[in-house]
Amino acid sequence: MHKCDLGNGIALFPLDLKKESIKTELNLPPDVRLYFYSSVRDASLGLNELEEQYSSVSRTLYIRAENDEGCYGTGQFDIIVEPTPKINTYEERVLCEGTHPTIVLDSGIKAPAITSDYTYLWSTGENTASISVSKEGEYTVVVKNNVGCTTTRTCKVSMSYLAKIKDIEVHDLVPTNYIIVNLENPDNYKYMIRFQNGTATPFQNSILFENVPGGFHELIVENLNGCGQVIKSFSILEAPNFFTPNNDGYNDYWNLKGINTAFYKNVEIYIFDRYGKFLKQLSPTSPGWDGNYNKTRLPADDYWFAIKLEDGREAKGHFSLKR
Repeated sequence: MHKCDLGNGIALFPLDLKKESIKTELNLPPDVRLYFYSSVRDASLGLNELEEQYSSVSRTLYIRAENDEGCYGTGQFDIIVEPTPKINTYEERVLCEGTHPTIVLDSGIKAPAITSDYTYLWSTGENTASISVSKEGEYTVVVKNNVGCTTTRTCKVSMSYLAKIKDIEVHDLVPTNYIIVNLENPDNYKYMIRFQNGTATPFQNSILFENVPGGFHELIVENLNGCGQVIKSFSILEAPNFFTPNNDGYNDYWNLKGINTAFYKNVEIYIFDRYGKFLKQLSPTSPGWDGNYNKTRLPADDYWFAIKLEDGREAKGHFSLKR
């Protein structure tokens, strides 16, 4: 009698289902009853009859054949536990939106076995050792060996999406500039900023970035499953605390950092002296204020600025001219 391994080399043998076939095979009379035992002694004495649903490893069992008059005889037969296919029974896979539209699912055969030793039936109806899929869902394959024993493998396929950034919430012109990234399913991504000067932050899990300097930067949002990045430019406005108009090519002009017509088409920037006298209106496309008024160099001192942005925001503050 052959049955498939249910685990640890054990199989379930329904002994009651074999009685009639054994009687027929042995050409026994109809009134003969069969009983199964684990030893010759038990079969001879009629003790410790095995249960009809018998779990065991491969071994020899013993039969007691007894008629209505009490006459009996004994015999034996082997029960064989056949191996089932050794495969990885569960796997989770990811489909990447857009970049990798299909993936290959395999039958999970463990080495040193080879795929040609088995037959396959996928839930898609295919009968190959592997299949290509392009939709998320749960896929199963029944792997059968040459003795008819099977093992089922399940592959769960989920779609992983590129980030869809709703907006970058910018909080600038404050003592500590920061941004908040607003998007769907933020836990599925990691985040970094590539700054205007070419440096970058490490990737982080938080959607909050603090102490962001003024300038034109790039937010990079990367899919945690390796399914690609989304890059979005943004601007942080920052009013420098000082400038040094000495024509050394460094800090010679004062202007807002992170401002141009690409991000702010309509912006008003005004410069005043400490007494409130209007000195200059700046354009976002200009280098900035050079420290002159009517072609006259103004002295080192504190000066004031006022900013009006098209989104209604206003800011005021002061900075130093150093000579």
